[in-house]
Amino acid sequence: MFNQIKWSDVSFFTLHNPELIINKIRSLGFNIPKMTIVKIPIKNFNSNSMLWMYNEEIENGKIDPNDLFKFENIDLINTNELPIKTEEYLSECSSMNERPMLFVHIPHLLSTEIVSLNKSIIQVW
Repeated sequence: MFNQIKWSDVSFFTLHNPELIINKIRSLGFNIPKMTIVKIPIKNFNSNSMLWMYNEEIENGKIDPNDLFKFENIDLINTNELPIKTEEYLSECSSMNERPMLFVHIPHLLSTEIVSLNKSIIQVW
């Protein structure tokens, strides 16, 4: 299903608490402006959503189907810690004084359908 969809047709979500990422980046000395984050209950996503295990080896803007998992495999991820590759990437950016992207090596939840914001929590960091 997702191999026929363009990047612009998909909404990207992270299962990790963005505060972990933002705090790590700020701890390395980068200035990240305050941003609004919407926390959406996992039950608001449907079974057509897919988990994309971030892979930097994207060719021609296409996601490798081997990096996609059905939504029910969500237990594959420890969302309480940043992935080691993310930590390494952020440290490398810091040592090279390059501004990091926020969600590199963070697994993404992809949805092509409307996700209800009902009972969502909005936080500002």
